[in-house]
Amino acid sequence: MQDIIGYADNASKDVLKRSERQTFIVYNAITVGNRMSKLEEANILTDTLYWVCVAGG
Repeated sequence: MQDIIGYADNASKDVLKRSERQTFIVYNAITVGNRMSKLEEANILTDTLYWVCVAGG
């Protein structure tokens, strides 16, 4: 499991995406259970984004 460096909302995601030495993956804690449809998952992802830093990315 990768360490979670932090999380960001839609307003700050662009700043994180500009990082050249780290890879940020969009991760949504609500959909971990994978119990909802793809449409519902997509709607939630546009509302709440979590950024997980992968070391050495």
